[in-house]
Amino acid sequence: MILLGGLWVLAILADFVWAAWLLLRHSRGWNAGWRALLLLAVLLAPLQFASDYSLATPFGPFAIYGVACLAYVVMMIVVWRRNRVAAGLGLALPGAPLLVGAHGILLAVAVGLGARGIRPVAEGRISPTVSYRIVLSHGLFGATPYYEYKIYRNPRWFPLIQKKVTNSALPCGWQSEPKDDVIGPGRDETQVEIRCTDPQRGGPFEIPVR
Repeated sequence: MILLGGLWVLAILADFVWAAWLLLRHSRGWNAGWRALLLLAVLLAPLQFASDYSLATPFGPFAIYGVACLAYVVMMIVVWRRNRVAAGLGLALPGAPLLVGAHGILLAVAVGLGARGIRPVAEGRISPTVSYRIVLSHGLFGATPYYEYKIYRNPRWFPLIQKKVTNSALPCGWQSEPKDDVIGPGRDETQVEIRCTDPQRGGPFEIPVR
């Protein structure tokens, strides 16, 4: 299975390079510009996956993947006019797992989306380069929902993007709520501190954000 998966990924990459070459070949002026932007939009998804950077909004990661998927389909439609084999493979290869195991894949996606919180119930900026969000996440298989913090790094040169550096359940008890915790700067730029409003719950807790 691992070998087949590796061959499948290599086939997708090879076809994508072929399609990108067909897309940009002999392009001039305005056509070259918008086609290069289309290719860049497709590459946003693997760049986000490899770097963990995304737009600094709760739905940023989903927006990036959505734009990349739409751009990929448009790219293959444009390539179709030049080479139907490359475009057909480009559309068929990524969708092959859905034909083989659609039920399992859709179930995994549904469980993943249902278990992870997206919309923040609290958020803020700790420093010019560090921000946080608190979301309500749901445990799998009927476990009790819990509040989860997410800490992000925001580059000084471009604060509109972020990189998630850590996430976990709020530390002031399993059923702690955002009002039970105070998130603020730590002793230096590499630390974030979480204090419990009830001292008996322990803390403060230092969270590394390197």
